[in-house]
Amino acid sequence: MSRRWYRHGANMVFVGWDRNLGRFLLTVADLCTRCGGYGEEPTSDNFCFECGGEGVRVGSNSMTQLGSAPTLDEIGAELDRLGIAFPDFVRADLEEDKRTNVGELVHYYGQDPTIHPT
Repeated sequence: MSRRWYRHGANMVFVGWDRNLGRFLLTVADLCTRCGGYGEEPTSDNFCFECGGEGVRVGSNSMTQLGSAPTLDEIGAELDRLGIAFPDFVRADLEEDKRTNVGELVHYYGQDPTIHPT
């Protein structure tokens, strides 16, 4: 299964290809407002007390989990509905994951999804 993620504003976007299901996956989570999604207290290396070190806002009602989707167009439509960017290079990477039916792959694109990481 490929696991790819990036930050967009106050959200973390998780996308991937599940070779066993033969489907794409999408989860969008609200980042913790105290630690900004890093899971540590802003002034120390201690776990953030608000999110318990998870980086995701606890009890957030706006967590979106499309779950599995057969097409990238469905993922693109959901991200568009949420006002979240779906960069072309992320889409291209997911298409390649499907084409090669990739196994274990983990990739974090970084803070700004509009800039392709080198």
